Amino acid sequence: MKIVYCATVQPTYGGLRTFNQGLTQSLAKLCEIRNITFEIVAHQNYKEDYSKFATHWFSGNHMVFEQVKLPALLNKLKADVAIFPHNRISLAGLRSVKSACIFHDLLFWRYPKKLPFTKLRTRHFLLKYASNHADFKFAVSEFTAEELAAFNSNCKATVCYQATMGKSNIVPAPLEFLASEHIQKPYFVYLGAHSFQKNLTSLLLAFRAFYEKNPGYQLVIAGGSGTSSLEIRQVMASFKQDVDIVFTGFLTDAEKETVLKNALAFVYPSIYEGFGIPILEAFERDIPVLTTTCASLPEVGGDAVLACDPDAESLEKGLHLLANMSDLERQEMIEKGKQQLAKYSWEQSAEIVLNTLTGKALHT
Repeated sequence: MKIVYCATVQPTYGGLRTFNQGLTQSLAKLCEIRNITFEIVAHQNYKEDYSKFATHWFSGNHMVFEQVKLPALLNKLKADVAIFPHNRISLAGLRSVKSACIFHDLLFWRYPKKLPFTKLRTRHFLLKYASNHADFKFAVSEFTAEELAAFNSNCKATVCYQATMGKSNIVPAPLEFLASEHIQKPYFVYLGAHSFQKNLTSLLLAFRAFYEKNPGYQLVIAGGSGTSSLEIRQVMASFKQDVDIVFTGFLTDAEKETVLKNALAFVYPSIYEGFGIPILEAFERDIPVLTTTCASLPEVGGDAVLACDPDAESLEKGLHLLANMSDLERQEMIEKGKQQLAKYSWEQSAEIVLNTLTGKALHT
């Protein structure tokens, strides 16, 4: 049997890149044990991620390649199954190659006004096609599986959770990095894109209200720009008094490690997530987590997080609870986080995927 993992969409950073890295590594190991051929198709810009595998490189536009050239390549390779890990599959020409699609979220469907009409219709069409025609369907959470079923009642997906890449090989940046970013007080940290679903404007308003009574704290916003960057700047400009909020921009892995492990708590105020890897990354660094009751976040965080509604008032109350937490309460949250983190591994997800593709029951 030959399985080809089609990592045709590969962002520079973020959840999909982590997913591709984690799942391919574990699938490759498991396929070797089971004497299954495992190969990858990836863009030549990401040789760092896939150079250790049997990889077929391409260049140019990923959408054109995926829909025009990839089917012929898969047929030439005599693949038995092609895994598409990003909500869509090639539209035609796969012949005897079975397709497996992994669905991450249906953000565009839940918030259609956030996308231009043409892009919205394209994503809708591709998702509809994949949810109807993929031979195997997977979702990264129970929440996403339920979203798929609501979108297309004929689509029943098997859940293969996400996980973290671990921190064993990451050397933290020196503590001087915090000072260079003017991080000098106990701080709450958010890490991720500045996209509308991340709900950062509510977090900013919550911290402003919190800061009026607690000026001895900082809020650190780490991550790249996104769809709400303009709104964030407008909210910041509306504050009549200085509020100690630090925007670091994109962080390297080493800088991210230092910022996370020295934080008072991690705050993830999203209104929509297909999974939520940053929550697990916070558990991994032994810091408490404040998040919301929205989408997949209760599923991922379980009882290890402090959960609230996504409005500014509720988030402010959550910040107060974290700031006034006793050492014992904090340690209890950290221990629960470790227990919750242990539920997720790429090895388990790879086994679920491979057992589904080969028709075997999941090992227990």
